[in-house]
Amino acid sequence: MNPRHVLCALLCCLPLSQGIAAPPPYEVVSFQGRLSNTGTAAPTGSYDMLFRFYDAATNGTLLLTDRHFAPANPVTVSAGLYSVLLGSGEIVAGSESNLWNVFLRHPQVYLGVSVASEAEMMPRLLLTRTPYAVRAEDALTVAGKSAAQFVQVASNGSATVSGSYRFSAAKTNRLTLGPADFKPRHPFEEQFILWGYPWKTNRHYLICTRETGFSTFHADVHVPEGATLTKLVSYVYDVDSARNSTLNLARCSLFGHLGPDPVYLVSNNSMDNQVRVERPLNEVVNTTTNHYVLSLQLPWSDLGMQFLGAQVEYTYTDLKN
Repeated sequence: MNPRHVLCALLCCLPLSQGIAAPPPYEVVSFQGRLSNTGTAAPTGSYDMLFRFYDAATNGTLLLTDRHFAPANPVTVSAGLYSVLLGSGEIVAGSESNLWNVFLRHPQVYLGVSVASEAEMMPRLLLTRTPYAVRAEDALTVAGKSAAQFVQVASNGSATVSGSYRFSAAKTNRLTLGPADFKPRHPFEEQFILWGYPWKTNRHYLICTRETGFSTFHADVHVPEGATLTKLVSYVYDVDSARNSTLNLARCSLFGHLGPDPVYLVSNNSMDNQVRVERPLNEVVNTTTNHYVLSLQLPWSDLGMQFLGAQVEYTYTDLKN
């Protein structure tokens, strides 16, 4: 008998993911074909069959061999038709050790089939993918970007860097907020605010002209996600020994009153005859659930209490290739 392979079809369901190093044991490929004999009835029975995977239509590299031999797992043929799960036989390594890597690492794979001791049938069969498997091609690139362009993140949120990627040394930056960046907490407080030097329009300050109490202001703080807040600096001209202004940096919930109460991270109280006051802090910025706000309490003073501005200092790193 000289079986001849005349028809085949491939059904493939391989998840293409570079994130898994070894194939799960259930990863196989369903393959169907038809054998015929010249001038005689199509064969029926159990046959030893050998399936070889190559990277070229002729010659090329033998990637893997899958043996389906008796008594363990011969191929059942009925009127010439057979169905087999490639990868479920006896695997003999070639340049690859498993069928998973054959399809993962090689864009074109050719299958050579032989029955019993017969020579391998020619030509080899190019294994093509089913229509929806085209979508899986994107799993290799993630919207056109290779895996090398991404950073792995551990369960604790820390980035894991490997290969040619590295983090730069920590850099320091400052967010500067002037008096015009601070808004009154209550609209009625605006009538008690003076803006700017009449003769120097490029210089501004805030003062409270109420006869008692203080006015309250706030300003939003926007710094990069993941940066570390390290210092709050306030600039207040204070010559009133009986009163002090206060500048607070607070972490507030994005969920408003439904979230946790604001947390004051640091507070600067003005000091007599000292314009610049700074306080250290250590807060990693998380804008997923929080936003950051500066709040200013500026008391009235008949002697002198002028708010000139504030700075928030932070450190950050860049990911470089």
